Amino acid sequence: TDRISKMGVPLLYQVIPIMDKLTELLDATAANQNLHPVVRAAMASGCKVLDKYYAKTDESVLYRCAMLLHPRYKTAYFAKQNWPSEWVDTAIQILRAEWQKNYK
Repeated sequence: TDRISKMGVPLLYQVIPIMDKLTELLDATAANQNLHPVVRAAMASGCKVLDKYYAKTDESVLYRCAMLLHPRYKTAYFAKQNWPSEWVDTAIQILRAEWQKNYK
């Protein structure tokens, strides 16, 4: 969250990695048996809200295209995060279709 605060608004290619990191942190906190049940429940609720907004990234091709075109990420990010290969293949197909439609 410090990174988001310093930059104001994340760029498209940063949205998915930030949401992945937030999901990881919320899941770990929700599963931590050493924490008070109220805290764990709040983290679980946070996961549900984050999942709702994460799903909205599928409504725009821009998030996928930005990730695939960014030199730091490309497909390596998705492989490192163990994303299903079908999702990555679909993202590549979407990127190619956008290129054909708008730039070729």
